[in-house]
This record gives sequence, structure tokens and C-alpha cells, in this order.
Amino acid sequence: MDRVFHALNNTNSSIGQEYLYKMIRETDKSEEELKKINDYANSFDEDEDSRFKIQKIFAFIGYAKHMAVSDYVDMIVELKPKSNIANYLSPILLIASLVVLLAINPSIGILLVILL
Repeated sequence: MDRVFHALNNTNSSIGQEYLYKMIRETDKSEEELKKINDYANSFDEDEDSRFKIQKIFAFIGYAKHMAVSDYVDMIVELKPKSNIANYLSPILLIASLVVLLAINPSIGILLVILL
């Protein structure tokens, strides 16, 4: 089955690869479902502009290396909003600590300012 997948695979994204793999593996589609899929494929055959637009979008999305796209989407959906206060305070505290260090020990303070 993997050889069939590799022979048919002409996708430009992880989403395309996952969908193709799923379509090859799932053989329990009804005739109505298969007709609907065939109608979609025929519409893309006939409408070249739409086909290229969709291909560009999926090519831009690209390939996910270590995670299935469906797993990634599930993970994002389950994320809870968090506070960004640490991200905002970090640079302020860094600058404040450099100013204090410049006042206490100017040679080390100047060296750290140059390195950062």
C-alpha cells in the first residue's frame, strides 16, 4: 500500500499527503461519497485558476516534520489563553539590571552592554 501511496503522491503539503493516505486506506466509502469526491476532482480539473490558487495555499503551508496536521490543529484548539506579562517584563528587567550593574561596577556593566 505504501508503494501505491508513493506512486500517487503529488502533493505539496502535509495536509495533502495525509488526506491522500487516508483516502487510499479507507475503502468503506459509499457510492454517493465517492461521486462527491469525484465531482470535486472534476471541478478542479475544469477550473485551472482555482486549482492553482489552492495549490499555492497548500504549498505555502508546507510540510509538518514531526506531527500530523490533525494532531497539530487539535493541540492548537485546546490551548488556553495565557498572560504575556513575562514577555513584556523580561526586556524591562534586563535593561534595569544593566543600569544597576553600570552604577555598581561600570567595567562589567559596559562589557555586558557591548555583548548584548
